[in-house]
Amino acid sequence: MKTKKLWFSAAVNLLGLLFLVLILKPCFEMNDDSTIYELTGGAKGVYDAHGVFLHLFLGQAMKLLSGLFPGIQWYTALQYAVLFCSFTAVFYVLMNRMKPAMAAASFGVLFFYFGYEGYIILQFSKTSGIASCAGIFLMFHGLEQKKKNWLCVSCGLLLALVGGMYRYKEFLMCAAMMSSLGVYTLFRLNWKRSRELFYTVLAYLGSFLLLFGSFGGLLLFQSFAYEKDEAWGEYLRYNDSRSSLMDYGFPDYDTFQEEYEKLGLSREDIELYRSGNYADPDLFDSEAIETLLSLRPKKELNRSFLLDYFDTFPLGFLNLYVFSCFLLLCFFWLFFGKKTWKEILALGYGAAVIGGIYAYLFYIGRYLVSRTETALWLGACLLVLWLLEKEKTYFSLRTAAAFCAFALVFQLPSWKEQMRGEKKEISNQMKINQEYLQLAGADREHLYLAKLNTLTTFSAYGPFDVIPYDSLTNLWKLGGWESGNPTEKAVLESYGVTNPYRDLINNPKVIVTDQDVKETLRYLREHYDPDVKAYLIKDINGQSFYVFRSLPFEPEKETGIRDADKTMRCEVQIGWGKKNLTVSGTVYQENTNSYTQMVYLSMKQTETGEKIYYPLTIAQAYGVEDLRNGRFGSVSGTISLDEYGISKEAYEEGVWEFGILVENENGVWRGEIS
Repeated sequence: MKTKKLWFSAAVNLLGLLFLVLILKPCFEMNDDSTIYELTGGAKGVYDAHGVFLHLFLGQAMKLLSGLFPGIQWYTALQYAVLFCSFTAVFYVLMNRMKPAMAAASFGVLFFYFGYEGYIILQFSKTSGIASCAGIFLMFHGLEQKKKNWLCVSCGLLLALVGGMYRYKEFLMCAAMMSSLGVYTLFRLNWKRSRELFYTVLAYLGSFLLLFGSFGGLLLFQSFAYEKDEAWGEYLRYNDSRSSLMDYGFPDYDTFQEEYEKLGLSREDIELYRSGNYADPDLFDSEAIETLLSLRPKKELNRSFLLDYFDTFPLGFLNLYVFSCFLLLCFFWLFFGKKTWKEILALGYGAAVIGGIYAYLFYIGRYLVSRTETALWLGACLLVLWLLEKEKTYFSLRTAAAFCAFALVFQLPSWKEQMRGEKKEISNQMKINQEYLQLAGADREHLYLAKLNTLTTFSAYGPFDVIPYDSLTNLWKLGGWESGNPTEKAVLESYGVTNPYRDLINNPKVIVTDQDVKETLRYLREHYDPDVKAYLIKDINGQSFYVFRSLPFEPEKETGIRDADKTMRCEVQIGWGKKNLTVSGTVYQENTNSYTQMVYLSMKQTETGEKIYYPLTIAQAYGVEDLRNGRFGSVSGTISLDEYGISKEAYEEGVWEFGILVENENGVWRGEIS
């Protein structure tokens, strides 16, 4: 391996990486990455090697590094290391195949597209594909030499395997694309019998058999390790079925209404599940999923399919950001590439591979998805660059620099959304969401059940933010692919919950974050309790927290009620409307956590002694920043007069007595209405 070129390639890539992260703000493309980090990074109180989509070896590496150096976000750090090695390998190969200026121009175009997609819009499937393509590219370079460069082959093989460990399906797709280089190599071999031909064929076959044999071994180990662990094996089988249903669609409800009704599922239930909130192990279990999968009709491979396919492609490729990079490099080949039958057949083979892959993706109904297809086009770009005439000088270094500068300027509008300073409001919102996750995480008395896209680490932590260890052991999502895995189940079990939907009703330990409470109420009433009601107990910066009950609130069962002392701040007013009673004011006790308090309007009927406790909504008090001294001391509520048989006249006549009840870390306190 030519060390000077290697170090130069690494230096250029380091400068490119620094440039990108200085002007652009990295983010996770999907919440899958933040979820994997939750599992492997200790947020649930354990460093778990089960990344589900990632190989256990990667999970073990993250587990070990997180335990040794918990101040570093190792999930992102390892991906950046893999991406850096990948881009360094690509530039190293280009420098060895081309004159410096042409290599710089070619790599500059590649980097501005795929460096942005890899480093800035981070997603583990893209990392997998980029590493797989780069590793195989480096292997072909090492094998192409007359005197085989086995160090290049070994490094490429290792890099490709790491790509496969991030997502095996992505590796297989990219390997199929990179096989175009193998076909081109076959065309260029001198097929006259000779010792040299024998050793060349043996080198290629041996290297790639070792690659795919090792890859198969990794898959077997992964399968064996999950099956050996009964709980994880059961979860993995469930998740595979669930993923197939969620990713490729539910059967049409009208067509299969009878089958749905046999499963006890209504049209509204399916809409709830489609939104990702399907964490009901009694109704949406493995048996129900398999039944639904069996109902889903298969696409027929007929004339209609072909017409639909060609109606979508190739114009549909324009929806992919990196496709324009491929078009640009095709112009390179048109002007500067070899154009014998060998190159044309190699390009034709590559086009056939892409067409075949997209035909399969179109058939299963999951296509034009950037995170899974970006690396496929990297492979296509590398094929085009492989076909350029190596020895000719097309650009001077100055021209190459100008060309790269032009390519950069062309890219800037596409990067606008990720420019640092462009999304200040999003950054501020992330800080707010992060704080509320920390507040909820500190409230260990309660289990927080979160509807998807409410209380999530994806909206609170960036790729380089470290989620504090053990900070989410009381947070559980009502859906998402992680639902039901052993680590997540342990969270539920610690609060005595087995079915989160059923067991959230009348459970004083459970709080739900919800942005569509009517949908949740409908589901609970239809399947578990027709009398359940939702009570908004916290409304914090747009985040709504509910409890669901069909039984009366009885806070005094937990402990005796004490009269408020001088540390209690209770300034509450009531207002009378025609149909409702409104309550507003400020309630908190000095030096207690105002976020975790529960505040009730106490309504006592003087003749019978009957007491009713209605939970009031806690919100942030204006201009107060001290958590332990009233930051969340603002309270409000609206009570239906008809529902409780209350009237202003009865209150003024003394039939009803109102008061305030506060539950906090010091006990239960009684305050008076102002």
